[in-house]
Amino acid sequence: MKLNSDYFNAMDKESNELYKLNPGVLGVSTPPFKEQLESLRARIFQGASVIELGFVGTGKGSLGQGSTTPEMYGKDQREAIRQLAKVNDVTLTTHATVGAQGFAGFDSRSGKFSDEARANNLLEIERAIDFAAETTSGGPVVMHTGEFPVPIAERPGFETYKGEEKERTIYLVNKEDGKIIGLPKDIKIPEVERDEKGIPKVKPDGGYVYTQRDYKYYVDNQDKLNEEFKKEFKIERKLTPEELLVYDFNKKKLEQTRYEHLRLSNQAEEARKQYDFVKGIKESLEKQQKELRQSNEIH
Repeated sequence: MKLNSDYFNAMDKESNELYKLNPGVLGVSTPPFKEQLESLRARIFQGASVIELGFVGTGKGSLGQGSTTPEMYGKDQREAIRQLAKVNDVTLTTHATVGAQGFAGFDSRSGKFSDEARANNLLEIERAIDFAAETTSGGPVVMHTGEFPVPIAERPGFETYKGEEKERTIYLVNKEDGKIIGLPKDIKIPEVERDEKGIPKVKPDGGYVYTQRDYKYYVDNQDKLNEEFKKEFKIERKLTPEELLVYDFNKKKLEQTRYEHLRLSNQAEEARKQYDFVKGIKESLEKQQKELRQSNEIH
């Protein structure tokens, strides 16, 4: 009886014949936080024939701190890299800095979009391309886009987990300051119920009667809400259900802030009245005490 399987040891002849792999054709990266010329020599000495040069810094960078950039390598160093690869028959590729991500202008550190971030990131890619043009004989320039996250549920036929489409976060960008506004799609926004005359409905205990607006409400009432918000917010274009939800949410937050301001103002006014009342009593007592002292001195 002969036992056999599809599993091979790395030293087995069958493994080499099956996969036709030669370690010499596998690519390897240089440490992107180290000096690239010396790192290239080390990789060649290790036997690599396809080597990726990479960077992690932006702007001026700092080699001492491991924040490398293409512009740290001048004409002579770039020529030395090119000749070293040519003499050793090594194929070079380039990896642009991982510190530049977001070519639509989204800055993950500030959490907003900006023209400055977009321009700086594109400049870093240009530097990597220039470096590749002077050190390699072609090949890819790899970059990480790191763009703004798009929910997988927005792709037709895709779903990370059951119910994701109903629970995902709605993201909008404020055009004035570039900041991101995010709300969960399953959020419920309270709204005071009103009668036909627009008068708020009141419960027996004196509180308002509320209803909860969900995402479906904004889908079903797009035209009506667009007319309302067009007048209130001076908006010309038609808003999507997502935008209507966010606008309504911010409107409720503004109303809540106004009510809180009014409540605190009323409290401050009441406190001022109490202060004036106590102050009046104090002044009256001081006056009576002074008159009583003067009367005793006369007698």
